[in-house]
Amino acid sequence: MIDVAEPTQRKLLLQKVRPHIQSLRKFTYGKHIITKLEKYLSKNSDLGPSLLTSSTSNTNGLSHYDN
Repeated sequence: MIDVAEPTQRKLLLQKVRPHIQSLRKFTYGKHIITKLEKYLSKNSDLGPSLLTSSTSNTNGLSHYDN
């Protein structure tokens, strides 16, 4: 979805997903969504900071809430 969205739609989608990051981390499919969004954001840094800025990560890239 993020790959085919228009830039304004993509930005809105990212803004809507960010408040739900902690909930998404609890589920395998949520982690896949976060990974996809992180990859997109790293390629297109003009859309804002990383989704993971609200929490610390451990060495395997997962939030401390996942342990």
